[in-house]
Amino acid sequence: MYRPENVWYTAVMKQGRLRIFASFGEFLFLFFTTFGRMTTLRKIPRGETISPRFRTMLMLAVSQVNQCAYCSYLHARRGLEEGIAQEEIAAIVENVGRRVDRSESAGVLFAQHMAETRGNPSAVSCKTLERCYGAFKALQIRAFTQSVLFGNLCCNTVVSFQEGLLTPEEKKGRRLAYAFSLPIANIILKKSGMKEIHPHAGRGTGGNEEKNAKKP
Repeated sequence: MYRPENVWYTAVMKQGRLRIFASFGEFLFLFFTTFGRMTTLRKIPRGETISPRFRTMLMLAVSQVNQCAYCSYLHARRGLEEGIAQEEIAAIVENVGRRVDRSESAGVLFAQHMAETRGNPSAVSCKTLERCYGAFKALQIRAFTQSVLFGNLCCNTVVSFQEGLLTPEEKKGRRLAYAFSLPIANIILKKSGMKEIHPHAGRGTGGNEEKNAKKP
């Protein structure tokens, strides 16, 4: 049976390698792109919003591709609270697309594509998304998947630094991305409730990474 508290171990301690920011430049690009997309949500008519359930499924799909422990834990927990069946959550986390509701499958596939392309979906996929859900819902799907992608990479970058998953060479050019990701990852960790079961989450084993990241 799927349990959200298992995510920390399956996504981080066993996987060992995570998708992180390639550079501080990518952090800035995704930060401003995410901010821009989220501001467009103000234009969505009240009757055209997607359901909290669907939003959670999309966020789980992105987090599955990126293997983000913090975000997977957060959205799995919220999904259970929203009444999503454990089997459906497990289907997303384990990447078993055939178990996803048919009306949500196109959105879930787009969410996975958004993550795999690091926020650069193809024009064809964007047109298909709009054809399936209409302009307003497609706009929301892109905004929410963009936001969780950014959150995933922030968390993964922090975890990779703190858990010693990167070589000294891989850390070069990423220290600013780590420093700026840290407060965002801490917010997500706090919201997730992961520390209730894994008190060591977020502490890291690398010692003074935060202090070192701020050095010139």
